[in-house]
Formats: sequence, C-alpha cells, structure tokens
Amino acid sequence: MIKEIKRGDVSVAKRKDGYLNTDGGSLYKFAQLPGNIHITHSAYDSRLLPHYHDFVEIFCITEGEGVHRIGSESFGVKRGDLFLIDKGVSHSFFAKDESLCWINCIFRPEALEGGAGSAKELFHLRSGGALPFYSGSFVNNLRCPGDDIVAIFTDMLREYDRKAHGYEDILLNYLEIILRKIERRLRSESEAPSAKAKTHPAFDGIMAEVEAAPSLEYKEKELAERLYMSPAAFSAGFKRYAGVSFSGFLCSVRIKEAIRLLQEEDIPISAVQALAGYRDSKSFYRAFKRYTGTTPSNYRNKH
Repeated sequence: MIKEIKRGDVSVAKRKDGYLNTDGGSLYKFAQLPGNIHITHSAYDSRLLPHYHDFVEIFCITEGEGVHRIGSESFGVKRGDLFLIDKGVSHSFFAKDESLCWINCIFRPEALEGGAGSAKELFHLRSGGALPFYSGSFVNNLRCPGDDIVAIFTDMLREYDRKAHGYEDILLNYLEIILRKIERRLRSESEAPSAKAKTHPAFDGIMAEVEAAPSLEYKEKELAERLYMSPAAFSAGFKRYAGVSFSGFLCSVRIKEAIRLLQEEDIPISAVQALAGYRDSKSFYRAFKRYTGTTPSNYRNKH
C-alpha cells in the first residue's frame, strides 16, 4: 500500500510496502526497478525489521527524531542528518511514532563514472585513492554543517514525482552534489589530526576503567572528586571530549557487554544483566531495547 501525504508543497508517497520482511533481507531489489536512480519517501513503522539492500543507499532525515542502528552501532537522528549505507550492511530504526521520516536516494553504480559496486570502492575511486578503504561501513553521521541537505533531497523527490523531461539527468546532478559533499566531509576527517593526538589522560583513564569493568557502580560526583573537578565541570568536559555524556557512554559500554555475553555465554538473562552492571531488570530491559530495538531474550534467539 502507498499512502499519499503532503509535506509542504510536495506531494510524496509514504512507503508502506515491504516492511514485514521476515528473513531480515533486502526490502527492495533494484533489479525490479527501471531507471538508474530512484527517490522514495519513508516513515517509521514499528514493523520495520533490521534489513540490508543489494545497492548503495543515501538518505536524509526530514522530520522527527529517533535512533538509527547500523550493524552494532546506534545513532540518535534528527532533521538534516545524512547517512550512506553500503550494500549488504544491516540497519534499522527505532522511534516513538511515524513523525520520523526520511527521503532515500538509491542508484545504480553504472550511472556514475567508474561504476563502483560499493560505497567504499566509490569514494576510493573518486578520490584517486586519497581516501582509504574503510575497514567497516560508513556508519558515521555525515551531516554537512551549513548546508541545507533537506532542501536538496526535497527537490530531488519533487523531480522524481513529476518525472518531467530530463528529470533523471537532474537527479544524477543532484546526486553528484551530495557525493561531493560527502567526499569533502570524508577528506576533512582523513586529513584531520589522528584521534591519538587528541588525548585527555584523566578522561581516557576513566573510559578505560569503565570498559574494563562495566559491572562496577560509577557516580559522576565521585569521579569528578577524583579529578578535583566540580560535577558540572566534569560533565561538560567529558561530553566535550568524548562526544557523549558520561551516562550515555556508560550505558553504551554496558549494552555492548550485554550483547557480548548474550552471544558468547550460555548464562541466564539475569546474570547477563548483573555482569553488564545493571542492578534492576527494568532499567536493563529499557536500555537494551533502546539500543537494539529488541529484548535480550529475542536478541539471543536471533544471534
């Protein structure tokens, strides 16, 4: 079913088909679609399972807020966030309601110069080898500060819906602009000082301590006192350095430990909860589902 909705002055289709893919595979097969480039508008649906595609996908969040899970990583998302998902990479969304919307751009590799089959190959070739083959997928948020990416995607959607003369050429030109912006972002990251050059011995030590023993109890006030800092200064300094609050960092470490235990150890869920550092099951289940989109028992059954 495709339901017509309005977004400003743009008539778009909220895609509802294909969400119940029980095998966790690709929602859409590009071979079934004509043309070299396609634009779709999607809204969050709780039935949308983790899935992958047999093509490269670029999409922009246009409305709402939620969580985007790519592989084992989770990202908070909001309007203007831009993601590039390589072929074969599993991803999914979690949000409270259908206010979370995004516009997708999918394209055939042969439509671009070089015809690379994956995102990693694409940017390696486009940069003349200046950008390395990344060991993983492009899982970072590719938001382009100062650029109205939503406007570009909205205009692409308008062109795609109208299908006026030359619309595919216009879409490919827009795609070229987006790829150039992503390439510029990746170049700036690869040319920046290495992560090792950015160090903070005190915060690094605390982060290593948490990663080594996530089951221990950690209180920001006590950690701040250890560093001779006020709680407010510790909180602000940690977030500025790590890019996430201390509570957010602690939660992510504990959930990663829980995932490892569920995958590797044949122990009760209650034991996983305790070893991951959670004192009560309610907070553990809430945090686990927020990060993974499912319960610990369902995660163990699937993995």
